[in-house]
Amino acid sequence: MYGGRDKDTIYLDPADEFAVVRFERQTFDKPSMKITIEYRRDDEFGPVPSSCECSVSSNDYLLLSEKLTVTSCKFNLPIPESDIELILPAD
Repeated sequence: MYGGRDKDTIYLDPADEFAVVRFERQTFDKPSMKITIEYRRDDEFGPVPSSCECSVSSNDYLLLSEKLTVTSCKFNLPIPESDIELILPAD
């Protein structure tokens, strides 16, 4: 929640390793964002996103609506240490 104006709801599928299947946001009690995620089963990793539908609204007007398809993905690839920069707060 941001300043009390937004309400976020996350829907999980308990039958599919509690994968997130939908995210909804209401702003000032009106729908403002919805993301629905579909999965495919991977033998090694379990549920893997295969597509998602996203919509963004403001004051009951649809601003954006897209369906995205995952065409390929890779998991657990090594990351070179040079790609990681850790910044700690000063004492």
